[in-house]
Amino acid sequence: MKTAPTEFILLYEKFLVALQERCTDYHLIKKYRASLPQYLVNIIKYRRKMLNLYRLTNANDHRLSLASLNRYIQYELRAVKKAQWQEFCINLEPKNTPRFWRHTRTLFNKQIPRIQGFVNDEHDSILTETNAMIQHAFNYYSTLFTEIETPHQNHSVNEFKASLSQNLLELPSKPFLFCIGDLIQSIRRLKTKTSSGHEKVSNKLLKSIPISHYGFILQIFNQLLIHNEYPQHWKLSKMILLPKDKSTILNINRTRPISLLPCLSKVYERCFLVYLLQWINNTGILPSEQSGFRQHHSTTTRFIQFLQDITTGLVQHTATLVIYVDFTKAFDQIWHDGLIYKLYNMNCSREIIDFIIEYLKNRKCYIELNNLTSNIFNIEKGVPQGSCLGPILFLLFHCTLVQEVPSASHQHLYADDLALIITASPWWTRGEFVKHMQHLGQRTLNELQTYANTWEQPINCEKTE
Repeated sequence: MKTAPTEFILLYEKFLVALQERCTDYHLIKKYRASLPQYLVNIIKYRRKMLNLYRLTNANDHRLSLASLNRYIQYELRAVKKAQWQEFCINLEPKNTPRFWRHTRTLFNKQIPRIQGFVNDEHDSILTETNAMIQHAFNYYSTLFTEIETPHQNHSVNEFKASLSQNLLELPSKPFLFCIGDLIQSIRRLKTKTSSGHEKVSNKLLKSIPISHYGFILQIFNQLLIHNEYPQHWKLSKMILLPKDKSTILNINRTRPISLLPCLSKVYERCFLVYLLQWINNTGILPSEQSGFRQHHSTTTRFIQFLQDITTGLVQHTATLVIYVDFTKAFDQIWHDGLIYKLYNMNCSREIIDFIIEYLKNRKCYIELNNLTSNIFNIEKGVPQGSCLGPILFLLFHCTLVQEVPSASHQHLYADDLALIITASPWWTRGEFVKHMQHLGQRTLNELQTYANTWEQPINCEKTE
């Protein structure tokens, strides 16, 4: 190829954007969307008139009428949804699970409220201007994603990092290349969305490209894999902030940063994820206590096992101590060097580690809020929330947690949530029970704190109980 793979990817993305601007997409939606009854539509229109009238007059009678109308509309909406749900259940075909959940989301999906302001604790004020909000978010997240060396962290990681190239040569080499099936499956699994990153290529556009393009895209992906390159513009992400609760004015630490990555980079990630999951499944690295982001390890699986461990203690007529642990900004605090060190100790192949190193290093981000953007800042720790590779890297980073907290009788992990169970012995006397449970509980907390300090994963003390 005369053009470098990274340059070709950039040119191809620009071609797709130009093509999108020149073409018009038209398709029929074969989907029935139940509308509201006419009487309810008229009441909503009348409410809008009352709202405008109240804004002009500020009359108390209009305010009371608005409150009464709001209550009535909410009551009627619930009644309409209930009637639609009952009609749907009566007419539902047996074993049509996808249609069931699709209709459930349509009826009960709630829109995420838009952030209208941030609480500034330093000046005891509320920031509502977009420029001030963006600057406040930039200051917070640029500091959050800056790596700071702490005295308690694992010093073996720093020694390993100093001779990283030499250490990686000791690992087994198992080269691989993507096949056309990996690419087709990765594109098909993309959700049909119109949102895009900074490159303006959406999932919907990518799923619409001709199959004849798949051949040279696969060739470019394999060239990137062989030379261990990751295009620099793929490492720049657009970050949007979503509230963790229903508040529209909230503290900046109550927001969840979601990274909108270039869509073609997500396809590249999915192709690599096939081989990463294959290595994970073949070696059995992830413990059985870890659920979430894994096949056959759902919420139901973890809940049943958790309930069984609790019931075992009750059957033996002994009490059980449960510690619920919440990590602070768990996905945003992943220590990159610590992750590579753990993969090295797991005897991961050299090609997989090289890909992950290239994927994580020199990442950058900017925040978009109300159509305005912040300055670009570096991402020195954490995994992108919004990527398909990030959750798996999170699981790999915490796969040693079970071994490092051995005092707990049972450990249950679901994504970034942790529950530690300490079961009492049925042979303890009443006097020994309190003493031993306090000792085991304190020792478990000490081991957990040591793990958090060693691997730079702070614990949220407010939510830990």
